[in-house]
Amino acid sequence: MVDSYSFGSVRVDGETYDHDLIYSKGQVTRWWREKGHKVKVGDIQLLLDQSPDVVVFGTGAMGVMRVGNKALAALHEAGIEVVVEPSAEAIARFNALVAEGRDVALAIHLTC
Repeated sequence: MVDSYSFGSVRVDGETYDHDLIYSKGQVTRWWREKGHKVKVGDIQLLLDQSPDVVVFGTGAMGVMRVGNKALAALHEAGIEVVVEPSAEAIARFNALVAEGRDVALAIHLTC
């Protein structure tokens, strides 16, 4: 579960992080994107490899990050449901899906 989020910081399972991350299958991975505020297919290879039921993207406090059409298509082709929301809302959705017992991953941008 994600314990808390504020601009530039997220607390996952009791550990605080100050960098963008992917949280999937109980593991936290630092997430760096080739184009910064645009998610490309190569940026989500871990998610494609792990193939959760749902990927929730947190697009930042103000929703600046965008998930590219090719990345969305790759996830959909893999049978993965996608949710894209500003980071605070994304975390609420992620936690709700976890509480439902869903296999869900979070890819979150912490700042803008």
